[in-house]
Amino acid sequence: MSLLFAAAVYLFFGLAYPYHIHFQEQFQLFQSTGAYFREVVGVPGGLADYLGRFFTQFFYYAWGGATVIAIVLTAIQLVTWALIRKKSMLHYVLSFLPAAAMLVFMCDENALLGAPIALLLAEAAACIAMVFKPSNIRRIVSILLIPVLYFLLGGLAFVYVMVIAISDRKLWYILTAICIALLCPVVAHWIFPYLHVRLFFGIHYHRYHNVIQAWPWISAALVAVITALGEFEFRQRSKAAAFAFCIIEFLVVCGVSATLVSNSVDMKKEEIMKYDFMVRMQMWNRIMMTADQKDPRTPMTVSCLNLTLAKADRLSGHMFEYFQNGPDGLLTKFTRDHISPIPTGEAYYHLGMVNAAQRCFFEAQEGIPDFQKSGRLHKR
Repeated sequence: MSLLFAAAVYLFFGLAYPYHIHFQEQFQLFQSTGAYFREVVGVPGGLADYLGRFFTQFFYYAWGGATVIAIVLTAIQLVTWALIRKKSMLHYVLSFLPAAAMLVFMCDENALLGAPIALLLAEAAACIAMVFKPSNIRRIVSILLIPVLYFLLGGLAFVYVMVIAISDRKLWYILTAICIALLCPVVAHWIFPYLHVRLFFGIHYHRYHNVIQAWPWISAALVAVITALGEFEFRQRSKAAAFAFCIIEFLVVCGVSATLVSNSVDMKKEEIMKYDFMVRMQMWNRIMMTADQKDPRTPMTVSCLNLTLAKADRLSGHMFEYFQNGPDGLLTKFTRDHISPIPTGEAYYHLGMVNAAQRCFFEAQEGIPDFQKSGRLHKR
């Protein structure tokens, strides 16, 4: 089942949602320097963010990004399964839920890979801690690790606290671990110039800092619930009944997950990202073939098509064979964000109006919500 899940995620992002992957890659500029490493890891959650940015480099190729996401989400499912003490087929099917919730999160084009990596590492740390027999030494070491994991992984390090609290029934240990976990964002607020809310819910889990995404925390809560259920052993009357129940449960989990993913998918944005990527790669013939199959309707897609017609020296003769939305179809109206100036800048660039193109790309890069640089925009 784990291999089927990995294959489904891989094919979903590789075939149905590839341009969201390219969109992620073009809004960062990863650097293999010590200064960049210190800058990224110098805030709570920095290690998870650094690893997320490193692997996002491979999103330049859609199948590379699909492979990375499939591996990370499958690893979350397997580690969740490893956290369960009294294993059964019922628990195995339930272990897919945190990974499925994180899959829904990754359908957002502004969801950063640091969130699933932080969840995975927090689960792995809890799994290692549970290997050792309960003792006061283990409890003290586990408590001391909480601030370290918070600094490395951010708010999702609370998963570690929830799992070790569930696995150990010493009241003083549970209360101490929870208090230390809650104090971490408070102390971090004295050191780092971030709001309490961002320090608690994570600084670099989403591209928009004023948006708190529920799905990473739903995934974290599911890990805690499944771990708690793993403390109980479910009795089965017969193997046939157990097998039938697990099949039904698996189908229900698949149906709910597929429904949530389909509701999270935005194919209109995917179409815009597709045209933008084809312009970036100068796939002029492919753009015209795509437009012949389905007439583009949004200002950005129409602008990309008109640029393609101009590059093919067909603009004057074939422009009105396609939908046109006025002047915005030639040069998209300038707005101060990180998306809309890009096709306008590409049009100016191919017209030879370098100053206007540089202004558009500069405004787009400075408008990136999480203040990263962009390899594509920096090059332009």
